Amino acid sequence: MDLTWSAQDEQFRAEARNWLAANVPRQPLPSGDTAEGFAAHLAWERALHADRWSVVSWPKEYGGREASIWQWLIFEEEYYRAGAPQRVTQNGIFLLAPTIFEFGTKQ
Repeated sequence: MDLTWSAQDEQFRAEARNWLAANVPRQPLPSGDTAEGFAAHLAWERALHADRWSVVSWPKEYGGREASIWQWLIFEEEYYRAGAPQRVTQNGIFLLAPTIFEFGTKQ
């Protein structure tokens, strides 16, 4: 079994790493338990979404990048490495939306 990353995966990693290096807030965001902190976290989520980093594994028509499972894991690894803020929308991203994608209908 070959466990080396493909050139495409390495390119994805470099793009994610560069974006995170340029965009992760330099100071920790306030606690999401406060109105100010929650607003700051939502602003971060909007920044991720604007450049399609919010939900990398989702279909493009829903704001994703159609990243492979490996690329999604690469992104999560880079996100953690960069010390990026905790996600406040993670239940929707990782639980609700994939369920709707799998079992939902357009009507």
